Amino acid sequence: MNNFSDRLKQLRMERGYTLWDLALKCDISKSALGMYERDERQPKIETVEQLADVFNVDIDYLLGKTDVRNQIASSLGVSS
Repeated sequence: MNNFSDRLKQLRMERGYTLWDLALKCDISKSALGMYERDERQPKIETVEQLADVFNVDIDYLLGKTDVRNQIASSLGVSS
């Protein structure tokens, strides 16, 4: 199972965002995002929540605790 840094980078690349794009969307520094992706630093829970909202995924998915991206959408049969 992927960890937070892997999932963050995967989701960012899937959406075609640069580090700069995502930093602007989340109002955090490009440097901090780079450190999250390299697993050199862990974000505050508020930042994890914000990233999950941007990518429309559950926090547990972003943290690598489940492979279900969006539990509600999944239970309704909607692909996320």
